[in-house]
Amino acid sequence: VLVAVVAVAAADRYGRFRLSEVAERLAHPVRVLHAAAIQANIGDIEKLSSERGYREAAERVLKTYYDLSDEALKMTPKPEVLLWPETAYPSTFRSPETSDDFARDKELEAYVADRKVPLAFGGYDKDLRGLNYNAVFYLNPDGTDVRYAKTILIPFGEYIPGGDTFPFIKRMFPMVGFFGSGPGSVVRSVAGVRTQPVICYEVLFPSFVSKAVAEGAQVIFNFTNDSWFGPIGAPYYHLNLAAFRSIETRVPQLRSTNTGFSALVLPDGEISRRSKLYVPEILDVSIPIIDPIPTLMVKWGDWFGHTAFAVSALVLAGILI
Repeated sequence: VLVAVVAVAAADRYGRFRLSEVAERLAHPVRVLHAAAIQANIGDIEKLSSERGYREAAERVLKTYYDLSDEALKMTPKPEVLLWPETAYPSTFRSPETSDDFARDKELEAYVADRKVPLAFGGYDKDLRGLNYNAVFYLNPDGTDVRYAKTILIPFGEYIPGGDTFPFIKRMFPMVGFFGSGPGSVVRSVAGVRTQPVICYEVLFPSFVSKAVAEGAQVIFNFTNDSWFGPIGAPYYHLNLAAFRSIETRVPQLRSTNTGFSALVLPDGEISRRSKLYVPEILDVSIPIIDPIPTLMVKWGDWFGHTAFAVSALVLAGILI
């Protein structure tokens, strides 16, 4: 009992010390990144397409994002970067399949060039083999872009295990996306800040996020679509679980979602700003960029759960023996 009490007291003392260290750095950030996450409250373009036709649905989606983005750019301080959520762009970007797709790409390029602000947005990518990817694009005013393809796919939603080995599985389940998998955790720079793009489900994996922070990421950009979950349960769980990635790495996180919750998470895990569910909203935030704070999660990876499991198994084995 004494050992347990001492261990808990020591952990509490250490935790308070670390939180005071984070608070000190938040009070004196290296710089502040002004950003706006655009929540257009559009969750299902397929439904819109069935009601209005794909072309009209795509035009409505983009007009909504353009209008909200223009409102955001009128705010003070003006955003240095705009974020649109996962799959906000309704077709493969710069891999057009139709003349409408090509025109849509040119319209977006012209928009970013005219506003002179970088845009980080979720959409679809396609490689030379014709394989589709759930992706994020960082489009700059000069027309250049860098991109990231989602690495950790959702089983039975974005792929089915064994689908590549047994092609008949893909024929049996045509409703599944069967996306390609990306290169792994990466760092992408925008507005002079090193960011880590994370798409939806990937934010649930501590090692995936901590790897990019170890490589120099200063901010986590989380692009998410929770629209199919409805207003109860999952959006709350997903946001709260995402907040742990900032606690583990001590870097801020800006979360951009289609229907909510869009949020700013500080390095101590505080959700300092949060949008409402199922309403169009502009989440304009000032993200504090702080000096790196080394953590065991960043240095050693996702070690705690495995270690606790091993110790518990050994203790249980000793009791049983």
